[in-house]
Amino acid sequence: MGIENPGAPKNTPTGEEGSKLSTPEADTTKEMEVDWSAVIRNSFLFSQGNVVLQRCILDWLAIGPLRTMRLDRETEVELVEKVAMYTLSIAEAGKNHLSAGQRSSIDDVSARSDTQNTFRAFEYKQNMYRGFTKERRAEEQESALQNIAKGLIERDNRYLINQGGRPVSNTDSKRDRWSSFIIDFGLLEQGDGFLTWKGTPEPYKEMWREIMPIIETQKDSPDMQAILGIYLEKHPELSPENKQKIESFF
Repeated sequence: MGIENPGAPKNTPTGEEGSKLSTPEADTTKEMEVDWSAVIRNSFLFSQGNVVLQRCILDWLAIGPLRTMRLDRETEVELVEKVAMYTLSIAEAGKNHLSAGQRSSIDDVSARSDTQNTFRAFEYKQNMYRGFTKERRAEEQESALQNIAKGLIERDNRYLINQGGRPVSNTDSKRDRWSSFIIDFGLLEQGDGFLTWKGTPEPYKEMWREIMPIIETQKDSPDMQAILGIYLEKHPELSPENKQKIESFF
């Protein structure tokens, strides 16, 4: 099981969770590890049930940090099964914040299909972006980041303001019902109690760090101020260090 990168040596060492990949760019070769299972899983988790937001996240990954990475077909088949079962379980538990009606319509067949379509869409975007100039890629990356930032603000606003907190099931009882992904992942880099920053794949950490300057330009908007207000109200136990980080940002 492994991930292939065209032009990489055939004897590139691989591991169970990720594969070391040689990425030729100009005259240099970089090594990195990609856990494709985690990459796809986290696209479902951070999009929080929003298909459009997930597509924007995958667009940014495809044209950015994972632009030259390739997944071989044999590994893809294994990962589709693995990720599909994971997404099915989080749908049933409500961790991706789908409605009860939406969750009841999900079965193992549709989960596999959705996961396979996610891989295919990602690969399609990689191929489409391959011929772009450096300037065009930068434009597309910026556009994707703008859309991701907008989507993340909408998700925080929806769950903290409009729905009175995030759904929390018995299986994810450590999750903070009043978590703002923007604050807990993007600003404090700590996670929401269930998902941790430490366990977040590196491409997503890079995504959050690229997004936060964009979100900072919206910090005075009514939506962001509402998110901040409810977050502070529901977290009176914040450490002085985290309070300082939040105050400095806002």
